[in-house]
Amino acid sequence: LRGTPEPVASVPGWLEARQGEPVRIVLPSHCTHTGLFDAKEAGLSAADAAGREALARARLMQIWGSEAEAWPLRSWAGATTHGACAWAQPQAQAWLEAARATGTRITSILPWWSVVLDELSVLEPRWGQDRRAALLLCEGDRALWLVVEDGEVISLRPRRLAEATFYEAASMSQSSRD
Repeated sequence: LRGTPEPVASVPGWLEARQGEPVRIVLPSHCTHTGLFDAKEAGLSAADAAGREALARARLMQIWGSEAEAWPLRSWAGATTHGACAWAQPQAQAWLEAARATGTRITSILPWWSVVLDELSVLEPRWGQDRRAALLLCEGDRALWLVVEDGEVISLRPRRLAEATFYEAASMSQSSRD
C-alpha cells in the first residue's frame, strides 16, 4: 500500500510524538466491529446519520453487551446499504483523550479494509467496475470476504481462520461466495 501504516507499540506515546500534527489511524480487524443493514428495511434516509448510528449501536449492544455502548462509532450511507463501524477497544477513549491532551489532530479513524479498498481503486482502477466484485482480505489468522455491488459494499463476512495459511483462506473464499 502507498503510505503503509506503521505498527505502533504505544499509542499515547505515538500521539505525543506527533503533537499538533494531523494523523490518520488505521485499525486492524481485531479492533473493529462493522455492521451493514439494508437501507430500505431500516427505513433510514441517507441524511439520517444519528438514526443509522442508533440502529448500529443497538445491534452491537445485542451482540456485545453494555460495553458496546461506549465504543466510538461512525456510520455511512449507501444507495441500498448503510453501515457502521465501531472502534471496539477498551483503550479507545484513552487514546482519544491522549490526542486531545497533546493537541494531535486525528483526521480519520478507519478500518483497515476500507483503506485497502481505496488503495485498490487507485492501483487497479478496473477492479470493481463490474456490476459485482468480491475480495478476500487476510490479516494474520483473520479473513474478510468483502462483496461490492455497483460500487457499494454490500457484504462483509469476517472469519477467524483455523490456520493462517493460503489453503485455509482459499477454503473460506469458496464457502463465502454469494
